[in-house]
Amino acid sequence: MQRCRFLPIACFVVLFAIAGAPPANAQSPDELQKMNADLVKQNQALMEQNRKLMGMVQKNAARIEKLETTVTLSPAGAATGGGGLEDRVKQLETKTATLDKPKVSSGSKNVRLAISGQINRGVLFSDDGDSTDIFHVDNDNSSTRFRFVGEADLGKWIAGTVLEAEFESNSTASVNQENHSESASLKERKIEFFIEQPSYGKLYVGQGDTASNNTAEVDLSGTGVVGYSSVADMAGGLLFFDNTANALSSTAIKNVSTNFDGLGRDDRVRYDTPKFYGISLQASQIADDKWDAAIFQSGTFGDFDLAGAAGYADPSDNRDYRLSGSYSVRHSSGFNVTVAGGQDDLDSDDRDPWSAYAKLGYIVDWKRFKSPMMARVGKTNLAIDYHTTEDQGQDGDEFTSIGGFIVQNVDAWAADLYIGFRWHELDRDNTDFDDIYASLIGGRFRF
Repeated sequence: MQRCRFLPIACFVVLFAIAGAPPANAQSPDELQKMNADLVKQNQALMEQNRKLMGMVQKNAARIEKLETTVTLSPAGAATGGGGLEDRVKQLETKTATLDKPKVSSGSKNVRLAISGQINRGVLFSDDGDSTDIFHVDNDNSSTRFRFVGEADLGKWIAGTVLEAEFESNSTASVNQENHSESASLKERKIEFFIEQPSYGKLYVGQGDTASNNTAEVDLSGTGVVGYSSVADMAGGLLFFDNTANALSSTAIKNVSTNFDGLGRDDRVRYDTPKFYGISLQASQIADDKWDAAIFQSGTFGDFDLAGAAGYADPSDNRDYRLSGSYSVRHSSGFNVTVAGGQDDLDSDDRDPWSAYAKLGYIVDWKRFKSPMMARVGKTNLAIDYHTTEDQGQDGDEFTSIGGFIVQNVDAWAADLYIGFRWHELDRDNTDFDDIYASLIGGRFRF
């Protein structure tokens, strides 16, 4: 009985010893602290990885949003895209790259190719004093045309080619009361190559503008698409009605009116000097022993835009020489003035035909008038002009034309909508011609 009394105490001591003893795999405080530090590092690494994944998701979402504004996936395309985010992005990027690829490219990887042109069509109304007519025309002031321009670089040197042709049906310079329509004709304008270096100038070889071409046609009015110094371009084919014979004559507006604009376009070699203070000199040697030279100037002086040209040409035919020139001044307010003139010196007789031209214009910039809607459309160009040519058809001829024009630029369409009106008068000895009234309405759309 005495031993049984100490048994509970012994059991309690044994249990206390077992409970207080450390487990076999217990770690020291230093080991626990190190373990905790490792867990913190792993957690930080996981958080960084999660941040990068979120960034990738946001980036891909932005890429998808941008691409989907360019390419709209068809239901079939979306279904076959693989379903994954990256697959969808790659699919969209492939389609976008296809859209961004140029539809037309040069045959040479080193050459930049540009294709451009315009369509210029209108309706011409005429009254020759005896009858009225309506013609559906191509506007010869700035004919329908297309061009291919290629350029390649070699340091500062540039080599290029130009192929340009006009394609007119019922040209305003040709249709008349006896010929309301004519088949479309393809006519060369430029077939040339050029080599250019800014410090040395530019050399042209082939069919193109001679040096004196455009010297009588500098015009800052913005109305040249329907009326400028070459007044015969608007209705040059129309015939004068002869009251003396009571019949249409064989004399057309283009037979008695010209602006003597140099030697036009021809097969030639032409050199242009670099511009010096906005001034450039040009010279060309032309087929059939013709040659010409010209000076062009353009620039800004205070509130004025200035542009002008003058040319001298040896036509090497029945003319000893041809002179031509023009000058145009435009103020920042929109008001502008243009003058032009020219003369042929004939060696066959004493007749030396000449012409003079003047235009007063105003350009309405709707931004200045705080008209947001019209400002988005474009500027409105207004002008009136006066032209006279003497002794062109025959000795003693006096031709006069007065015109008025409105041209509305439509920038969003790369287009110009216009209406022009001209009165033509021809005084000839012993002949009574009726005046010709002509009006042209149309549009030029560029591409």
